[in-house]
Amino acid sequence: MIMEESKSLLNGHSHATPLSMTLIVMGPSACGKSEVASGLARRFQCPYLDGDSYHSKENIHKMENGISLTDEDRIPWLTTLGKEIKKYSNAGAESDLSQSQDAQNPRINVVLACSALKKFYRDILRTGSPTGKSASAVVNGASSDPNPTRFKVVFVFLDCSKPVLEQRILARKNHFMKVNLLDSQLATLENPCLDGNNEHTATIRVNGDLKLEEILEFTSNELKCMHNAANSSMLSLF
Repeated sequence: MIMEESKSLLNGHSHATPLSMTLIVMGPSACGKSEVASGLARRFQCPYLDGDSYHSKENIHKMENGISLTDEDRIPWLTTLGKEIKKYSNAGAESDLSQSQDAQNPRINVVLACSALKKFYRDILRTGSPTGKSASAVVNGASSDPNPTRFKVVFVFLDCSKPVLEQRILARKNHFMKVNLLDSQLATLENPCLDGNNEHTATIRVNGDLKLEEILEFTSNELKCMHNAANSSMLSLF
């Protein structure tokens, strides 16, 4: 269900708050992931990755024939995407170490467009691991690495109404995603706003029925607010 007002869920600001962000624009088919993700990449002058272009031929063949993908179909695809964005993210975090922490705008490492419907899928994207768990060892519930990542993964959730999604799917030409798979996607979707937030991950929920420029403006402002809040928290320690 679409919220009357889009809102962000921000939490966990601390001295360990990463300086750079990695964006994953997510939601069901036809919610506008590619347009929003590429638009954000242009605004923040960073690389853009289209998750659909990483699907195997087998996955595409299934979807072209109206067959829903299983977890077994998705896990290799998601793992590849997770490793890909991690390369960009680590490179961005490394370069951030030599930059000012109070810059006006957030540094975005990379923007990925990916459905990321389940929490487990999002965990794979965050970690680059097929198990959805960080490579850092966990002992007695605590990671052996106190700061396993130096970047924040932000999921931008495009929350669209079903009639709008159906209209957009029917209007697309030569796309492998068929309208009869929409119900399956919506049934699979797990609200990312319930995942929990900390210094390394957050969610921005956006009304996906809005016009593209409105979505880009809202999301950009939310990212700047998140960035400024993190910097304020860090500066208050001194």
